Amino acid sequence: MSISTDDVEPLRSMLIAAVASEIAAAQRRGSPAGELAQLLSEKGIDANGPMLGHDLRKIRNPEVDPQRRRPRRARRRQTDRVEPTTAISA
Repeated sequence: MSISTDDVEPLRSMLIAAVASEIAAAQRRGSPAGELAQLLSEKGIDANGPMLGHDLRKIRNPEVDPQRRRPRRARRRQTDRVEPTTAISA
C-alpha cells in the first residue's frame, strides 16, 4: 500500500486544527508563523509559514471557499476616449 500526498494532506490539516488554539495564542504573544511552522516541522508535521497561515485562515473562516470568491469586476471600456492627433497644424 502506498501513501500519497492526497492521503497525508487531510491528516496534516486535522493536526493543525487540533492545535490551532495553541498556535493562535503563540502568535498573539508575538511568535511569527514561520517560526511556529519550523517547530511543527521539527516534531514531524510538514509545515511552512504560508501553509500554516493558510490552514489557520481556513479554520477561522471555514465557509470561505477560494473557488466561490466573488469574481473580479470587468474593467469598463473607455469608448469615449479621445485619441491624440499626430499631425500638427502649422
